[in-house]
Formats: sequence, C-alpha cells, structure tokens
Amino acid sequence: MSKANNILKLSDYLLDSQRTYMRHLIHDRFPEPVDATKAQYQHEALHLAVLYGQVQDLYGTLTFLETTCQHGIAGTAPDAYLDCPETYDAYNTLAFALARPNTATNLDAPISCLMLSIPLLDFIDHLPDQKEGLAQADAFRKQWQDRPLDAPWAADQEGLAQAGTQAFTAALEDMLWVQTYDADMAALEHLVEQKAPFVEILDLLR
Repeated sequence: MSKANNILKLSDYLLDSQRTYMRHLIHDRFPEPVDATKAQYQHEALHLAVLYGQVQDLYGTLTFLETTCQHGIAGTAPDAYLDCPETYDAYNTLAFALARPNTATNLDAPISCLMLSIPLLDFIDHLPDQKEGLAQADAFRKQWQDRPLDAPWAADQEGLAQAGTQAFTAALEDMLWVQTYDADMAALEHLVEQKAPFVEILDLLR
C-alpha cells in the first residue's frame, strides 16, 4: 500500500476516534465529574480535528509527489502547462513540494511531509490500545443485546478479550508503515536532490 493510502487509512482512525467524543458532546452525556469530563472531551475532539487536518494535508502532498513522478517518468506535464510544456521541470516541482515551508509567515503553506508530527505519532502509539478498548465495549453491548431475558446472564469474558485482541492486532498492523516513514522520506529527498530516476523516487512513495 502506498504512503498516501496509509495516511488515508490513518485519517479514518482519527475520524472514528473523534466521533466517539462527538457523540457524547452532541447528546450532552458525560461520565462523572460532568464538567471536567465535558471540557476534556471538547479538548480531545478539537485536538483530533487538528490532527485530521494534518493528515489530509499530508495526503494531498504525497499524492502530488506521486503524480509529479508519473509525469517525470512519462515525460509529460500537467494541464496547467499545456501551452508551454517545455517549461515544466518535474525535479524542481518535487523539490518545491518537499521544501520545509515557513508556516509562521504563510498559514496556507502545507506542512512538511518529510516527517510525522509528535502529536500524530503519539496518537498512533496509543491507537492499538484505544481500538482494543472500543472493540471490547462494542462486543459487550452486543452480548448484552443478545442476552436471554429469562435466565441469569454473565458476559463472555473470553469473547470480549478475543474481540479486543483482534482490534489491537489489526491497528498495530495497519500502522507498521510508520516505522520506516521518516527514513524513506529522507532517502526520497536525497534522491530528488541527486535527480535520481523518477522510478526510484516513486518506489519510496509506495
């Protein structure tokens, strides 16, 4: 799976996590202590919205890099250069996209795609545990809904544990790409500087 698709998968996880807090905020239902918990949930929902924005920005940059490499391989230019395709330089375009923007002076600049932010890495680090807990809660609700109404009932602890373990493992596997992301992007930046073949550059995006 390409880095762009991995980032897109991460955005799905962020939205799922945000919805968990948003459901409580929308229905105005919070565990005790209510005021403190409500404030925490508001903070978490906003924090996740910011991370989602980061991820969408990263996705846009990574797909742009892929498209630029494909133009370089094919010797073509984007539609914006139809009148003067000879002025298009795919290497310069890649270098510009990889440049670390000065977001302090330009709020419209995309964030750097060369490394993942610390808050985003922190979310990824806690994701398997979070998915495990949510899966166990969902399994418990299903067991409760399916329980016999005319007999004593106790939760199937083995089933709950199995659901949690499966969710934990799936999230862990989905995020394995993170371990090599920074190194791959550093290598990609070096290849662009050296004007290596576009196929080699594209391989690092996949």
